Amino acid sequence: MTIKSHNITALCAVALICATSSFAQEEDSLQQETIQQDVQEFPQQEDQQEPLQQEAQQNPQLPVYYAVPKPTGNVQYIVMPAQNQQPQQTYVVNPQQQPQVVPPAPKKESSLSLFMGLGVNFYISTMSFEEDDEYSYESDYEAQHDFDGKGFNIEGNIGFLIKDFLGFRGFFGIGEQSGESSFSGSNIRCNMSNNCELEADTDLLQILLGVSATLFPFNKRDNPMYNAYIEGAFGVSIQSYDGDYIKQLERDGSATILMKFEVGKLFRISQTLNAGFGVAYSLDISAEAYHDSYEDTYYSEIKHSFWVGVRFVRKKNSF
Repeated sequence: MTIKSHNITALCAVALICATSSFAQEEDSLQQETIQQDVQEFPQQEDQQEPLQQEAQQNPQLPVYYAVPKPTGNVQYIVMPAQNQQPQQTYVVNPQQQPQVVPPAPKKESSLSLFMGLGVNFYISTMSFEEDDEYSYESDYEAQHDFDGKGFNIEGNIGFLIKDFLGFRGFFGIGEQSGESSFSGSNIRCNMSNNCELEADTDLLQILLGVSATLFPFNKRDNPMYNAYIEGAFGVSIQSYDGDYIKQLERDGSATILMKFEVGKLFRISQTLNAGFGVAYSLDISAEAYHDSYEDTYYSEIKHSFWVGVRFVRKKNSF
């Protein structure tokens, strides 16, 4: 009886060991199947990227950026215990994480922009020139030339604009006027007398060179005075006269200092194109004195002009 009881005890122990080993193997098999299913779900993320890749192929200019998962918050941690091996960690992207198209950051715009334009003007002018020569050995010489005329002028300019507020440009203009001149001088004779006055039709060709500064004080687009401007110009004016009696006064032309003041209003046509009008006043002035032992010479010239015209301007508008 003793031998039989020992045999029964041994058989029970063997059966318990076999059952425990079988249960452990089933548990390991179940965990491995779960891990394989989770790992097999990861490649499905590639399917979610197919519409994005097709869109990128159809639109090659569209930049595509893929969101990169971070180690915290966007990943799942799965522990894989294996027999006779150290525990290992496998990182699987969170299935809720979706690839996104992220637009590039906007480029920082420069505060400088191209500022150029073209103007066509109608202008009227009145000019007065006086000359006085005092000689030590003979009588004095006096001469005067007056001109009143009207005509057209075209002007181009180019420069840069600072933040849709202040612009600087160089300008070049050319114009022609027709009018009437009056001449008087001690060397002009009419009806056998000196210092008489003669009148003649005269054409004037004028060239302008210089620089200008333009201020836009109302640079908010919602302001009704947006693109109204104030402009000041400084330069040189060259005049050439064509008249019957100019040679008798030795008065073929002149060069004067030009100062011009203008106000106007532009109207926005597009983001960079504007059209409008302006009115201006300009002053041409020149004076000189010359002295030596035989002669003292004085002459002065002053010319007033009033302008009105249309403006076509390339400038970047505010939005």
